[in-house]
This record gives sequence, C-alpha cells and structure tokens, in this order.
Amino acid sequence: SVLYGRPATLIQGISTIGSESISGLGQGRWQASEQLELAGGARWTHEKRSLAVLNRVTNLPTAVAPGTDKSSSKNWSPEFTITYTPTDTFTVFAAFKQAYKSGSFNIVVPAFPNENKRFGDEKVQGGEVGIKSRFADRALSLDIAGYYYRYSGLQTGVNEPSQNGLPILRTINAGKAEIYGVDFEAKYRPPTVDGLELRLAVNWNKTKFLELNNVPCWGGQRDIDG
Repeated sequence: SVLYGRPATLIQGISTIGSESISGLGQGRWQASEQLELAGGARWTHEKRSLAVLNRVTNLPTAVAPGTDKSSSKNWSPEFTITYTPTDTFTVFAAFKQAYKSGSFNIVVPAFPNENKRFGDEKVQGGEVGIKSRFADRALSLDIAGYYYRYSGLQTGVNEPSQNGLPILRTINAGKAEIYGVDFEAKYRPPTVDGLELRLAVNWNKTKFLELNNVPCWGGQRDIDG
C-alpha cells in the first residue's frame, strides 16, 4: 500500500545500544582558617558503548554494514571551590567546574551501509562567583551569583537533506558556545507577621554560539556569521 505517493512503511529495523560505565569520585576539604575553606575534587569516568543495527524491511533480520560499531571515552572532571565567611551572616564564594556529556550513536536515522553513526563527547568548563548574606536579624536574605561556562564539542540536533526519500535527523558535534549571566534572589520574613515570606528572583542570561560547523542551511536561512 502507499501513503501520499510513498510506501506506507519506509523502513523497519532494530537498533540496540549497549553501554558500560565505570566512574570514581574523590573530594576533599581543608579549613585553612576559621573564615576560609578550600574544597576540591575530581570525577574519572570511562564509558564503552556498542551499536548493533538490523534491517528488517524484508522481515528477514539482516545486518547492515558496518552492522556493529563501538566507541569509548575517558574523562577527568575536576572542580574547586573557595569559600570565605568573615561573619556568620555573610559569605563570599568562587568555584571552578568542568564536566562532560558522553557521546553515543544516532539511531533515529535510517540505516545506510558504511555510515558513521557516532557523535563525540560534549565538554564544558567554567565557574561562578557570588555572595550569600543575611540582614535585619536574619529576616532579610540577599543572594547574588555570576557565572560563565564555555562548551566545546557542542552536541546539536540537525535536519539534513533526505537520502533515498527518507528524512535524516542526527546529532553532531557542531562547535563551541558560551553562556553567562547573573542570578539574584531575595527573601524577607516580616517579624510582625508569623508565617509570611516574600520572595523575589531575577535572572539575566546570555547564550552565544562561537562556532557552528557542519550544520546544513536551507534556502532563506542565515549561517552563524550572517
């Protein structure tokens, strides 16, 4: 049978991903003085993934070349924080952090022979600085923090021109991006009104692509430099 001039079943298959992950985390704190604390740590991760694809258009399971695929990644993600508390109602902190999101395989796209279905890890580095304070006998709290993070190997979903009449949707490592902003939060509990708390939260955020590669543009669309 046909549907809108196309076969009712465009493709039928099974994609199976196997995953194995080993991770270790270490952390430590040092009270350098009564007001100053240093903390740091790191996470080590080793991941293995495997992909097996079977094409069942003919209802006879047949491996599609390369049939199976494997990938692995290792990553160190350190973090460090310094906290200064001159009084029990005022704290200043600064933190550096690094993290990653592991890569995998595209399995929502049709299976074509000898196609590379992998996409790699996405990594991010950055940090934040801020203050936490209490005033008016702790009835009023004011917290503010600024942050900046930079991404590399950015995992981006793209739509590509069709192959053999089938749409191509995949995740690729498109480039780099940065995000920065400020968070502000205030709370007030009027001493004369039991159970009442007033809250205010404001966030300003800006995100920017620094590089965007291998992403197809359709007619009328502009690239990153446009």
